[in-house]
Amino acid sequence: MLERQPGDNPQGERGASMNLMLIDDHAVVRTGLRLLLEQQPQMRVCGEATSVPEALGLTCEPDAILLDLVLGNDLSGPGAVAAIRENFPGVPVLVLSMVDSLPMIDTVFAAGARGYILKDAAADELVEAIRAVAAGKEYLQPSLGAALVRWKARLPVPAGGTAADLTQRERQILRLVALGHTNSEIAEILAIAVRTVETHRAHLVQKTGAQTRAQLVRLAQEAQLDLPPSPKG
Repeated sequence: MLERQPGDNPQGERGASMNLMLIDDHAVVRTGLRLLLEQQPQMRVCGEATSVPEALGLTCEPDAILLDLVLGNDLSGPGAVAAIRENFPGVPVLVLSMVDSLPMIDTVFAAGARGYILKDAAADELVEAIRAVAAGKEYLQPSLGAALVRWKARLPVPAGGTAADLTQRERQILRLVALGHTNSEIAEILAIAVRTVETHRAHLVQKTGAQTRAQLVRLAQEAQLDLPPSPKG
C-alpha cells in the first residue's frame, strides 16, 4: 500500500473529498456514524469493520480511520492503534471511545493515534476532529485536554521499566495477557469491567514500555509469573 504522509493532500479542508473507514464492533454505532458523516459535504464511508483483522481485508483506501478503543477481542486499545498504524502507514487514526481514562488516552497517543474524542461529543465536534486529523493535525477533545496536561504534570519519573514497579492487579493482568487471554476474557476471570482492564494495560505500558504482546510475554517471563516455558527453536 502506498504510504501517505499526513497533510500531503488537503483531505481535511472543507470541500475536499475524504474517504473514511469505521472500525467498531457495534453495528448500531457504525450505522449512526455513517448516516452522520455522509451528510457532510464530500465525506464518504468507504469501509466498515468490527475488528482490526477484518479492517485489513477491506478494499478501502481511507484518508482517515475512526477506531473504537474497546473492540471485545485481543486487538483493542493501544495494540489496535499500533496495528492500524503499521498496516495503514500515513493514514491518521482518530480514536472514538467511551473510555475517558487519562492514562489510556496518553498511551493511545503514544501508540500513534492522531486524535481522541469521546462518543458523547457533539456531532459538529466529531466532524471537526475528523477534518483536523485528516489535515495532518492532532486533535484532543477540549474537555479532556486540560485534565490530561494536569495529570501528566503530576506523573513521577519512570522507575526502570520492570515488573517490580507493578501493582498486584497489574501483575495479574500481565500474566493473563501473556497467557493469551483477551481483554474481555481477563475482565470475566477477574470479575472486573473491560474498561478497567484497558486502564491497567495502559499503566503496564507506561511503567514498563512494553506495548506488544511479545514484549509483555517477555516481561512476564522475566518476572517469573508462572508461565509455561517458551518453545525452543
